[in-house]
Amino acid sequence: MMLVGLGAAAAVAWAGLDAPSRAFTPPHTRPVAERDAEVLLRSVVLPAGAARLSGEPGASHGALAGEGPREGPDLDMVDRHAWWRIPGSWRTVLAFIRAHPPAGSRQFTAGGSGTGDHETSVFVGFGWPRTVGKRTRQMTVTIAATSGDTSYVRADAHVAWLLSRPASERIPDTVQAIEITRGLPARPPGLAFTVTDPARVRALTTLVNRLPIVQPGQFDGCNTARAIGVVKPQITFTFLAASGTPALAVADEPAEETEPDTCGPMAFSIAGVEQTALLQGPKFVAAAERLLKKKI
Repeated sequence: MMLVGLGAAAAVAWAGLDAPSRAFTPPHTRPVAERDAEVLLRSVVLPAGAARLSGEPGASHGALAGEGPREGPDLDMVDRHAWWRIPGSWRTVLAFIRAHPPAGSRQFTAGGSGTGDHETSVFVGFGWPRTVGKRTRQMTVTIAATSGDTSYVRADAHVAWLLSRPASERIPDTVQAIEITRGLPARPPGLAFTVTDPARVRALTTLVNRLPIVQPGQFDGCNTARAIGVVKPQITFTFLAASGTPALAVADEPAEETEPDTCGPMAFSIAGVEQTALLQGPKFVAAAERLLKKKI
């Protein structure tokens, strides 16, 4: 059992949860995620005699009042929770819960909170297969460390939900030319050329339209160069109805990004209006280089 006391604050030790071969795909609407969280909540395995309560048990002294810990900074996660009263000491209940993970899950964290050597609560975290951006379906079971032969438990089921890319945030099919530049913003580019071949124009436009969008909270904590004002080279794709006409859309990818889904998402605008940033920019640039047979 891993219990950590850091004053009155909870100390959490997260460990990596390897992805099984079949990964769960998060739902694309909040209501679906809420229904899935309800299903997960029913999968918690508790000792015999567990009685579900209608609200937070007063005997927990607030230890079970808040949402249980979960992994990552994702803001788009729903939480469904419930409380139980269970016969037996909290240590006995904890041992049972650790030995009986919900179906299909594995324990990936455990910890506790309290003052000094006195725990006020302990928790165990279970996770299902990892998904895009390390999002998971998670279950945290928290036990109030009360004295006596009766324990109080709270279970939180967390499910991420993904925002779909709206049709309005796609490049229109009237594109006839794509200007591609590489260089520092507001300076003459070191590389500039225009693609007008219809097949290549359609292929590049389709690739951008298929890129996923950044999810809420996905880059929390990232000090991106763009956010702190550091000027770095950009690869810019300007989509045009014809050469010399106003841009239908513009995609800017940091030239130095080499890995997808890092802290430098692709900036994207349509008719001069900023849209949700796009993911997998480095993959798109690599695909464009293969298609054009040219280093960008």
